[in-house]
Amino acid sequence: MRRTRANSGLALKLRRLRGRLGVAAPRVAVRTHHPWYWRAVWVVLLLGGVLILVIGAYDMGSRHAGYDRWATNEELTVLRAETAQQKAELDRLRREFGANDGNAQMARATQDRLIQQVKDLESENNHLREDLAVFESLAKERARATSIGGRR
Repeated sequence: MRRTRANSGLALKLRRLRGRLGVAAPRVAVRTHHPWYWRAVWVVLLLGGVLILVIGAYDMGSRHAGYDRWATNEELTVLRAETAQQKAELDRLRREFGANDGNAQMARATQDRLIQQVKDLESENNHLREDLAVFESLAKERARATSIGGRR
């Protein structure tokens, strides 16, 4: 079988080439060439703009929901200042309590010592009364003995 000219490989290549060139060719867009770094700059700017829009939408949505970040930050600052003030007052009160607690312990120790001295003095007083009662009874017996002996 012999190949005809119309079915040869060269004829097919020429037909394809004519299809790409000329009136029957597909449309071609001619664009100017931009370097890659300018395209990168545009992409970065576009992404930055989108990011700003997303952050703005989030902030507006949170405000609409009742959460205001700026008011919360101000309130947090006020609460931190109050906490610092209360910590300072707590430290001052602890120091005063420590001093008053030390004074109270000294007063308790002094009171305990005085109570012990009162008990000792009461005990000594009771012994002295007993001794006095013994001596008085001896003195009465002598007085009786001398008065009885003097009558005889």
